[in-house]
Amino acid sequence: MRNPCLFFKDLLRQPIRVSAWVAILAFANMASILFWASPLAKIIFVTFILSASAKLVLYSCFGYEKILAAAHIFWIYLVPFIVLQLVYAQGVFLIYLTVLVLLLTAALVVDARALWRFFRES
Repeated sequence: MRNPCLFFKDLLRQPIRVSAWVAILAFANMASILFWASPLAKIIFVTFILSASAKLVLYSCFGYEKILAAAHIFWIYLVPFIVLQLVYAQGVFLIYLTVLVLLLTAALVVDARALWRFFRES
């Protein structure tokens, strides 16, 4: 097993677009703290922590491979849940949720492609 602390070192070895994309997704999820009064913000944050933990476990087992995309499986449930909650949101929180849904949806498309390649090449 690989030390999960090495994940960030390996991440920085990736092309800048990959490192930037991971940073954007992390900051977008962590921004939920700004709306902590909302139960939905807490769900988003907990889902982020679960995904990050799963990513570190996968990294420990497989290294920096396309299988890491599987850690975002929780987002498959989170995205539709957020979409259903959009009718109750307003102002800056609504803008945040809309941007987050777009980012997570794009990430899931990229993840599906990465997982397809991983299993096809295995």
